[in-house]
Amino acid sequence: MNHADLVTATAAYAAAKNAHDADAVAAAYASDGVYRSIGFGEPIQGHEALKGFYQALFTALPDYHGEFEGIAYGTDTAVAWGRFRGTIAADFLGLGAKIGRPVDIPVTFVCTFRDGLLLSDVGYFDVATFCEQTGIRLASLRPTIGGGFIPGYEAFWAAPDPDLVPQIGTEDLRSTWVGRPGEIVGINEYQDHIRDTTELIAGVQVEVIDFLAEDDVVFIEFVATGTVNGQPVRFTGLDRFHFRDGRVCDGLTMYDDSVIRRALEVGK
Repeated sequence: MNHADLVTATAAYAAAKNAHDADAVAAAYASDGVYRSIGFGEPIQGHEALKGFYQALFTALPDYHGEFEGIAYGTDTAVAWGRFRGTIAADFLGLGAKIGRPVDIPVTFVCTFRDGLLLSDVGYFDVATFCEQTGIRLASLRPTIGGGFIPGYEAFWAAPDPDLVPQIGTEDLRSTWVGRPGEIVGINEYQDHIRDTTELIAGVQVEVIDFLAEDDVVFIEFVATGTVNGQPVRFTGLDRFHFRDGRVCDGLTMYDDSVIRRALEVGK
């Protein structure tokens, strides 16, 4: 593939995307061509799958526009960098994108051609930035992260039962909670603390906003609701858990406890 043909093919592919023409975008690929976003789901291969993906993209971002800030060419590869922009108008692939959110993402595409058609296009962009701007939970893009702990965490806090605590922690579990003096040491003390918490915050429920895990550490962003001293309360926080042999051995719970303290002051 000569340089002129490479420039022409790359420009035509970019123009088809900016024209929101899913048929033309898919036709730019070889029959075994693949699109892949690093850190974002599985590779998409084949004309029908590619067409469906780009139709979903252009539905979610009807004003999608990509703009190159620079481009470099090799023998059969073009590397383009710039930004893509748009406004979320519909959900994207069932991931929970928030309608009305503006998107402006720095991105680099590495496009490899064969006989004038795309063999692969690999997009590199910061997934955390994408999730922050679209409102998509990072966990939705990486559902295997965190193993089986997150469903259990959600089930526990949907209907808290302190008697279940020994099933999730090691005997020597250590934990620190904001607003509570000293460290919690041992599974029995942790169980007592959870019992005290469920009594203090009547009807407490915790919903996972997002989570991320690596190796034996899990971070969970949450929102909690309940009633304290007859007053409805709502607060956000962060849990960090270390695991050993599948059980929590160390924890840190951080949240704004002023919400609870203010509720306790009512009527005094």
